[in-house]
Amino acid sequence: ALLRSGQLEPAIAELERVVALAPDTVEAQSQLGRARIAAGRPAEAVAPLTAVVNAAPSDPAARYNLAVALSRAGRTADAIAELDTALRLQPDFEPGQQLRAQLRAETK
Repeated sequence: ALLRSGQLEPAIAELERVVALAPDTVEAQSQLGRARIAAGRPAEAVAPLTAVVNAAPSDPAARYNLAVALSRAGRTADAIAELDTALRLQPDFEPGQQLRAQLRAETK
């Protein structure tokens, strides 16, 4: 509810508590990572989103979310590698196609 209402910092604090108590809660890890990205803290989003990818390595959306965090944290090559994997898993995954094209264009 806090995330949906735009209250990012309280939402992040609550999600951090949930993850501390139940680190294997993939949905909480995912929400924490996405909230940190929305709050302009992409480097802090990498760890929880990596945990999500480790829990669901064949989920292209999980890899896309990690790629967003990596790219915004200045780790473009790592982001492109995640997107390459996501698109091997699901070649028609449009958000991944778009972000990869954008990142490749920026690195030329």
